[in-house]
Amino acid sequence: MKKVAFIRTHPEEYYLALHEFNELAWKYWIDENYDEAFRIIKLATVAMPDNAGAFEVLAEAYMETGNNDLAIQNYTKTINMLLADPDKKDKKWAKEWIADMQEIIQNINNN
Repeated sequence: MKKVAFIRTHPEEYYLALHEFNELAWKYWIDENYDEAFRIIKLATVAMPDNAGAFEVLAEAYMETGNNDLAIQNYTKTINMLLADPDKKDKKWAKEWIADMQEIIQNINNN
C-alpha cells in the first residue's frame, strides 16, 4: 500500500477525497483487517467532519460488524447533517438517501 505509506510520511502533501478513503479502507476490509479499515474510515470523518458520506460509510462498517448501536448513531448523525444543510435537505437525492437510512435504522431496531 504505497499510498498509505506516502500519506503517513507526508501528510501535509496529500489530500484524500472520500472515495480514496473508501478505496483504502475497502482493501483492508477484504483482507479482514478490520482494525486498519476502521482506522481509515474514522480518519475520513476527522478529515471531513462536514461530509455526511464519511459518517454513512462509518455507519455501514459498524452495521457490517454487528455494532448496531454505533451504526444507528452514525446513520442518525448523517441524517441530521443532511437535514441541517439548507443546500441539501430539500434535494430529491438527499430525501431518498435519508429515507434509505431511516429504513436501515428501522430494520436494525426490528432485529
